[in-house]
Amino acid sequence: MRWGNIVKTFPGKGEAVQSEATREEDIEVFHYPKIPDQTSIECCRPQVTADIVKAKPRAIFTIGKASLAWVAHETHAYLWLGRRFPALVGGHPVWVYPFQHPYDVMKQRKWRNHRPDFEEHWYRMLRLAQKQLLNDDTLPIVM
Repeated sequence: MRWGNIVKTFPGKGEAVQSEATREEDIEVFHYPKIPDQTSIECCRPQVTADIVKAKPRAIFTIGKASLAWVAHETHAYLWLGRRFPALVGGHPVWVYPFQHPYDVMKQRKWRNHRPDFEEHWYRMLRLAQKQLLNDDTLPIVM
């Protein structure tokens, strides 16, 4: 397993958003990362593609809409939760597992120790993807 990003530069921090809370001490502040602009994404695409081809992964987990758009020109990860689809990256076939960005999931928390159903579902989908990849019963990718 390895971590990657669709750009090789830091896009900066986005705006800070406070979650709703019932008590003042339970308020959490989330700093949304800025989504990289299209110029940065396309400038880094050859390097990122070469890195993926060199690593030859069986699967790519896209975290958030920007990385899903990078692979599949899709932007709604929540529509793909619990599903996977095949893709070619630089001629290398991979399974793509779309996930919503953790910030989008965590902002639904109402207080510090609250874990909403949607967050539990996110973790369940992560465990399902792991199980599918660790078992040899995954379907071959035909392209």
